[in-house]
Amino acid sequence: MKRLVNIDIIKFLSIIVMVIDHMILVLAKGQLNIPQSLFFAYVPLCQMGFLFSSGYLMALSFNKKKFNKYVFRIALFVLLFLLMTFLTNEKIISAGSILLNFAVSIAISLFFLYRNKLKDLIVFTALLFGLDIIWQILMYYDISALNNIMSNYPYPINSFSLYFFVGIILFYYKDKVGVFFKTKLAKWASITLLVLYSYIFYIGIYVNDYSYYQHLPVLLLASMFIGLYFFYHWENTKLPQAIHLVIINIADALLYIYVIHYIILFRWLTNYNLNWWQLSIIIIFIIVFSIGLQNFVNYIRKALFKSSVKI
Repeated sequence: MKRLVNIDIIKFLSIIVMVIDHMILVLAKGQLNIPQSLFFAYVPLCQMGFLFSSGYLMALSFNKKKFNKYVFRIALFVLLFLLMTFLTNEKIISAGSILLNFAVSIAISLFFLYRNKLKDLIVFTALLFGLDIIWQILMYYDISALNNIMSNYPYPINSFSLYFFVGIILFYYKDKVGVFFKTKLAKWASITLLVLYSYIFYIGIYVNDYSYYQHLPVLLLASMFIGLYFFYHWENTKLPQAIHLVIINIADALLYIYVIHYIILFRWLTNYNLNWWQLSIIIIFIIVFSIGLQNFVNYIRKALFKSSVKI
């Protein structure tokens, strides 16, 4: 499968920003200054990048004959979620890992893709977003009955799945949607949304607040719009070979980097008074180790595949 430069860049930026976000949480210990708060407001774009790119790639490479591969992937994400939850002493019902969302999103998408029901997926995605709006309206009027039932959920099985589904849908409508996102109007709209993004985040966002369920619909739309614009903007990007190689390696090792850094930061380093330089060195080591581990696993897979072919 041909590499997609724009997807590589999105995955690369998403994991880098996510790691920095977690570093801030460890270093600041809940006390965020203005620059940190501003940075933190843009973190939802990472979730958009993670899930959107994964949904797009799932649609791109989907093969009914490899059904077991997707079942294995779902099981892997669930197991990693449980492992991270256990090792970081979090509770299952309010764990901070996004991995469970990946498992659920893949399972739901598999149901629609296997049956060739793309239009049904579009309807389902619209209904899911509609629920987000309903919960937001109810909370606005202090009607919290549903919120009391849904709060402290396994983070974040809800509206973040919209990003995954949009990635799948975009694959099938890529050319039609691209007509708009390649216009100057889309460019200036994206710039405007980026400038206003922190304001949109803080006027009512409930992400990472475990006493609330829904995400702000306006933030979801802003994240999707910005994400789609850069998906097309970076489509034909030409990068120097050395830089592209770094981006590819980090993008490919994304899952390893996420799991390993999350466990180390929130299990072992939270209680240490490390400074930025010390923590940065540890993170760089984790990234390098993750890339090495990813390449080693790929080497073993290729070796096993060759041996099975010979047999």
